Amino acid sequence: MPRLAALLAAALVASACTTAAVDDPVITAPPTTPPPVTATPGPPLEAEDEVVELARRKIRHVVYLIKENRTFDHMFGRFPGADGATTGLTCDGGEVPLERAPDDAPGPNHSGVELHGFLSYLVKCNLEGREYRVFGYKGKQVRDNIHSLDVARFMFAFAEAPRAGEVYNLGGGKPNSCSILEAFKIAERFTGKAQVHTYVDQNRAGDHICYYSDLRKMRAHYPAWDITVSLEETIRQIVEAWRARQARA
Repeated sequence: MPRLAALLAAALVASACTTAAVDDPVITAPPTTPPPVTATPGPPLEAEDEVVELARRKIRHVVYLIKENRTFDHMFGRFPGADGATTGLTCDGGEVPLERAPDDAPGPNHSGVELHGFLSYLVKCNLEGREYRVFGYKGKQVRDNIHSLDVARFMFAFAEAPRAGEVYNLGGGKPNSCSILEAFKIAERFTGKAQVHTYVDQNRAGDHICYYSDLRKMRAHYPAWDITVSLEETIRQIVEAWRARQARA
């Protein structure tokens, strides 16, 4: 795992220091043996500038990672030298300060809130007897869910064998998909408690009724990778993690 952490950290630094046109269909793979670099004399560089210049000469691949409901400003907007926004608008027109976004995906440590990370927030509401609000679509809107372990496993597989110019939409796929009503039933089975919820007839702006990822491209490019943690096991781990947090509180 230390190797994986180092690879991911390097990828993020490369993303912050380099502009990548993700939607540019013409991307040329780097040659197997990089051509020699001829240094052009110039003014003396500060120590930090020298490090950046050396890094640019050594970079072979740039991996740009972006999560659902995340922008450049969320992930990198406050990095040194980044020209990122410092405030944003909510769906009701309010202005809020932007902070570094936590990098969390479904799993035992997922810290969900009402409008993001619905599995964790749903379980938290269930265990605390708190009201969970369902926004529109009669609670039948479908999302796929991927455990953070399988996200990390795919990143590691890519880091071991990068493919230039490829874009992957990583998610849980159809087998790991569920509606909010189905998630209620799974959570109730593990907690033994009925889900307290109310229904708001208006769906969230921009929300879609059914979405799950097509994983065929990832499986074709990286045959050793696949989803290993089921939806039910993911929810079970979230339940146990919230119980442990409540016991420590």
